[in-house]
Amino acid sequence: MKNKSFSVCFTGHRAIENPAAIKEATECEVIRLIKKGARIFYTGMAVGFDLLASEIVISLKAKYPDIQLYSVLPCPQEYQMKPMTSNEKLKYIYVLSKADYIVTLSDVFYNGCFLVRNSFLVDSSQCCICYLTKGRSGTAYTVRKAWEKNIEIINIADKIK
Repeated sequence: MKNKSFSVCFTGHRAIENPAAIKEATECEVIRLIKKGARIFYTGMAVGFDLLASEIVISLKAKYPDIQLYSVLPCPQEYQMKPMTSNEKLKYIYVLSKADYIVTLSDVFYNGCFLVRNSFLVDSSQCCICYLTKGRSGTAYTVRKAWEKNIEIINIADKIK
């Protein structure tokens, strides 16, 4: 991946412990990957790690104006936002407003649409930055897909121990 443009996806748990350390470690990895050629960053727009990582990319656009953020929605945003708190909704709307592209994978919600979104993230990327601490979760599913595709996986949970 050296000196060649490539894409990165984010996946992680909704509940994150020690958000300041996670943010710092994630920002370091994003900058490292930008310096290696990462230009497109895909977010699944889930509460927690996805939105935290998205905000990092948005903040780095001032220093690296050629990077792009793709917000990948599994279904209409109204459904994804439904269980969010008011603060989470504000963060979600902010990230959407700053995204370079918004990709909505389905016009309706259906069982499995989040897994389709997760597969899309992996299929579109050459690297996966994750925050994975639990073996049974949507994040674990996505990381397994990345491992099966033999793409680089960077687990932020390993960086802050």
